[in-house]
Amino acid sequence: MVARATPLPDAPLKLVAAAGGYPALRYGLAILLGALPYYYALSWVGHAVAIPGWILVAAAVAIVLGALVGLLAAPSQGRDA
Repeated sequence: MVARATPLPDAPLKLVAAAGGYPALRYGLAILLGALPYYYALSWVGHAVAIPGWILVAAAVAIVLGALVGLLAAPSQGRDA
C-alpha cells in the first residue's frame, strides 16, 4: 500500500506478490487504498494550479504528433523492402 501511494515504481512488488502467491483480493485492495491518496493529491494540485486550456490542447497535440513521428520513423519489421 505504501509503495503505491508514492510516485516510485511498484513493478518489483507486483512481481514479488505474484511469485509469492499473495491473495489477489488483498493485493487489489492494497493497490486501491494506496492509489487513492496519490490520485487525490494529484487532483488537488491540478485544481489549485489553473493551467490554461490552450496549453493542455497544445500538450496533447504534441504528444500525438510525437507518437506519429515515432511510428513513422521506426523501421518496419517483418516486411521485405
